Amino acid sequence: MMEDLDQYELRPDVAQPWGYAELVLREKYPDLPEALFQTGQSAEIGRELLEDRNGVITEYGLIRRLDGQPVQSLHEAPEQNGMEMI
Repeated sequence: MMEDLDQYELRPDVAQPWGYAELVLREKYPDLPEALFQTGQSAEIGRELLEDRNGVITEYGLIRRLDGQPVQSLHEAPEQNGMEMI
Protein backbone atom coordinates (compact mmCIF):
# COMPACT_ATOMS: atom_id res chain seq x y z
CA MET A 1 0.00 0.00 0.00
CA MET A 2 2.87 2.41 0.78
CA GLU A 3 4.28 2.22 -2.74
CA ASP A 4 1.00 3.50 -4.22
CA LEU A 5 0.48 6.23 -1.62
CA ASP A 6 0.13 8.96 -4.25
CA GLN A 7 -3.06 7.24 -5.46
CA TYR A 8 -4.87 7.86 -2.16
CA GLU A 9 -6.54 10.89 -0.65
CA LEU A 10 -6.79 11.42 3.12
CA ARG A 11 -9.47 13.83 4.33
CA PRO A 12 -9.25 14.26 8.13
CA ASP A 13 -12.19 16.69 7.94
CA VAL A 14 -14.53 13.84 6.90
CA ALA A 15 -15.08 11.60 9.92
CA GLN A 16 -18.72 10.54 9.54
CA PRO A 17 -20.84 9.13 6.69
CA TRP A 18 -22.92 12.32 6.55
CA GLY A 19 -19.70 14.28 6.04
CA TYR A 20 -18.86 12.09 3.08
CA ALA A 21 -22.31 12.66 1.58
CA GLU A 22 -21.74 16.41 1.82
CA LEU A 23 -18.23 16.12 0.33
CA VAL A 24 -19.41 14.13 -2.70
CA LEU A 25 -22.39 16.41 -3.35
CA ARG A 26 -20.35 19.60 -2.94
CA GLU A 27 -17.69 18.29 -5.34
CA LYS A 28 -20.32 17.87 -8.02
CA TYR A 29 -22.60 20.78 -7.05
CA PRO A 30 -20.57 23.39 -5.12
CA ASP A 31 -23.45 25.89 -4.78
CA LEU A 32 -25.90 23.64 -2.89
CA PRO A 33 -27.60 25.38 0.06
CA GLU A 34 -26.39 24.49 3.56
CA ALA A 35 -29.94 23.57 4.66
CA LEU A 36 -29.83 20.54 2.38
CA PHE A 37 -27.28 18.91 4.67
CA GLN A 38 -29.28 19.37 7.86
CA THR A 39 -31.45 16.25 7.43
CA GLY A 40 -31.43 12.92 9.22
CA GLN A 41 -31.05 11.13 5.90
CA SER A 42 -27.56 12.53 5.27
CA ALA A 43 -25.90 9.70 7.25
CA GLU A 44 -27.70 7.01 5.24
CA ILE A 45 -26.83 8.73 1.96
CA GLY A 46 -23.21 8.94 3.14
CA ARG A 47 -23.09 5.22 3.96
CA GLU A 48 -24.44 4.35 0.51
CA LEU A 49 -21.93 6.66 -1.18
CA LEU A 50 -19.07 5.14 0.81
CA GLU A 51 -20.07 1.69 -0.45
CA ASP A 52 -20.63 2.82 -4.04
CA ARG A 53 -17.46 4.91 -4.28
CA ASN A 54 -15.20 2.69 -2.19
CA GLY A 55 -14.40 5.23 0.51
CA VAL A 56 -13.42 4.21 4.05
CA ILE A 57 -13.93 6.27 7.21
CA THR A 58 -11.03 5.62 9.61
CA GLU A 59 -9.95 7.12 12.91
CA TYR A 60 -7.81 9.50 10.79
CA GLY A 61 -10.70 10.57 8.55
CA LEU A 62 -11.81 9.60 5.06
CA ILE A 63 -9.48 7.57 2.86
CA ARG A 64 -10.30 7.00 -0.79
CA ARG A 65 -8.37 6.14 -3.89
CA LEU A 66 -8.16 8.86 -6.51
CA ASP A 67 -8.79 6.30 -9.28
CA GLY A 68 -12.06 5.06 -7.70
CA GLN A 69 -10.71 1.58 -6.92
CA PRO A 70 -11.48 -0.02 -3.52
CA VAL A 71 -9.20 0.91 -0.62
CA GLN A 72 -7.17 -2.11 0.44
CA SER A 73 -7.60 -2.70 4.13
CA LEU A 74 -4.57 -3.62 6.20
CA HIS A 75 -6.38 -6.83 7.14
CA GLU A 76 -6.60 -7.75 3.43
CA ALA A 77 -2.98 -6.87 2.62
CA PRO A 78 -0.71 -9.71 1.55
CA GLU A 79 1.96 -10.85 3.96
CA GLN A 80 5.15 -8.81 3.75
CA ASN A 81 8.46 -10.57 4.47
CA GLY A 82 6.72 -13.29 6.46
CA MET A 83 4.90 -10.83 8.73
CA GLU A 84 1.21 -10.15 8.43
CA MET A 85 0.18 -6.48 8.42
CA ILE A 86 -2.59 -5.79 10.93
